[in-house]
Amino acid sequence: MSLRWEPRTAAVCGVLAAVAACAAVLVVGSGEFPIAPPDVVRVLLGRGDQATEFIVTTLRLPRAVTGLLAGLALGLSGAIFQSISRNPSAAPTSSASRPGRRRARCCRSWCSAAARSRSPPVRSRARC
Repeated sequence: MSLRWEPRTAAVCGVLAAVAACAAVLVVGSGEFPIAPPDVVRVLLGRGDQATEFIVTTLRLPRAVTGLLAGLALGLSGAIFQSISRNPSAAPTSSASRPGRRRARCCRSWCSAAARSRSPPVRSRARC
C-alpha cells in the first residue's frame, strides 16, 4: 500500500479541521449560560475558573465531540460506499433512479410545505 501526498488535499483537510474546531468552540460556548469563545479556549488549555471548567468539560464538550465524531463517521461511510460501489448512481449529485427522484421530489415538497406552516402537510402534491 502506498500513500500519495497531495498538498491541495492536505490544505483542504487542514482548513476543514480548523473550521470544525472553531465551530466546536462556538457550540461549546453557546447555551443557557453563554460562555465567550476566549473563555472556552482558556478552559480547554487548563487556565479557566472552576465553574466554567465544569460547564465546558463536563456538560458541553462531550456533546460537541460526539457530534463531530458522528459527522465524521457519516462522511467516512459515504466516501467508503461511493468508492466500493464505483457506480455513477452512488454519486452525491445524482439521483439516477426514478424512485430516487420521486423520493427527492416528495421530500422537497414536504419540506417546503412544512416551512410555510408550523405543522407538516397532510398530503403533498408528489406521490410518496
